This record gives sequence, C-alpha cells and structure tokens, in this order.
Amino acid sequence: MPSLHEGKAKYYKRYRPALPKKLFDFLENKLQLNAKSKLDRLLDLGCGTGQLTIPLSRYFKEVIGVDPSQDMLSEAKLAASETKNIQWLQSCAEDLAESLGMFDLVTIANAFHWMKHEQVVPWILNHLRKSKSLVLIGSYHMFPKKDTDWEKMLSKITDDWFGAEKQVVSSLQCYTPWREILDQYAFSSIKNFKLLEIRIWGIEKILGYIYSMSFCSVEKLGNQRIKFEQEVKEKLLKINPQNRFVENNQISVIIANH
Repeated sequence: MPSLHEGKAKYYKRYRPALPKKLFDFLENKLQLNAKSKLDRLLDLGCGTGQLTIPLSRYFKEVIGVDPSQDMLSEAKLAASETKNIQWLQSCAEDLAESLGMFDLVTIANAFHWMKHEQVVPWILNHLRKSKSLVLIGSYHMFPKKDTDWEKMLSKITDDWFGAEKQVVSSLQCYTPWREILDQYAFSSIKNFKLLEIRIWGIEKILGYIYSMSFCSVEKLGNQRIKFEQEVKEKLLKINPQNRFVENNQISVIIANH
C-alpha cells in the first residue's frame, strides 16, 4: 500500500473533492456527536491528508490519524497545524500496537478495501468501547464510473493508458461488499446508508484526480504526460465544450455498533 500512494499526496490534497458538509451533519446526528460535550478518543485509519480526521476532531478530546504514507501525513500535519488534539501515526492498519488503547469511534474513509479485514476488524473490536461504533465511508468503484458520456470516455482513456496498472491495483484490493465482511464479526448492529451529492469537474481537476490515484504514475508517464493530457482535454471537450462535467456521486456509510 505505501508504494502505491507515495508521491501522490500533493495531488490528493489539491484535487480530491472534500467530503461534503452533509456527511458531517449526518454523522453528527447518527452518532450523537457534540462539540461542546466531547467524546474521549477517535481513531481514523487510512486517514490520508486528514479529510475526515480534521473535521471530526472537534468532537473529541484526543484523535489519532493513521496512514502508511509519510507524504500523506505530512500534508495532514500542515492542514491541521492549528489543531492541537490530533496525533499522526505512520503505520499500516494491520500493524497497530495493542497498547494504543480504547476508542469511542473508529473511522475508515475510502481505505477499507486496501486492508486485510481478518487482521484489522478483530483489532478494532478489541479496541472499541462497548456500544461504540466503527464507521466505513466510501464506495467500491474507481473514478470514473460509467454513468455519463464523459465518464465512459474518461474510463476508456485511462484503460488505454493505464490498463495494466489498473489490473495490478485491482488485484491488491478487496471487492467483497463491506457489509458482507462486517457480517462475519460480532457487531451488535450494522446499518447501511447512502448519501447523494452532485460533483462538478473541470479538465484540470479531473487530471489532478487521476494523478492522485494508485494506478497512475506521473513519473512513469514521463514525456508522454503532455500527450495524455492533450487526449483527455480534446476528447472531453468534444463532449462538453463548456468544460463542465457533472457527476452524480454516491457516498456509502456503514455504521457498525460494538
């Protein structure tokens, strides 16, 4: 996992869409989070640049963000420079120490498919306080999906350019539905939710997002990068000359109570 994500943090931070306010409003309501009456401890696994960790930190006295990529954690530290209750830990989720302590909430956003659940979930259950929650956020689909003409075209282009790399990355991920995985473990309840959002893309943001993905290496593109970018620009602008591409995004939220 670290080797696939190293060197991508600057693209991840700049071009990955922020998690929407409706997600945090939803979590605040469902988990009864209150910034004035803080819970004790939060653990965010696969935290990346802190897109989930930092906004949730207002509800907790102590927060630990864990990621295997030092590049990601460096960006997270910069983004959270004014936030004093977060510790950043470079580690794979499979390698966490038993001594890390107990938590009131464990979150994993857009990263559970990279993890060995048979190691990670039992550890979480052993470190999650009774009646508290594990929350999984994300989806099972690579960007782009194939819901619209522009997404179909972009998918074809990335297949043409990075097809072999996509296959390698896919072989390293777990595509078993997350609910089916959690059903194997001793949670008292598991609930699924779907949140819908509209995301608007332009060419620059699309390219930046692609460069943040595990299958794409800017270094490997080398002097072919200009050709790749030109193809994306020309083919997408034929579909929409206004450079405005609409995506209907679906956020999956699974809340599993201990």
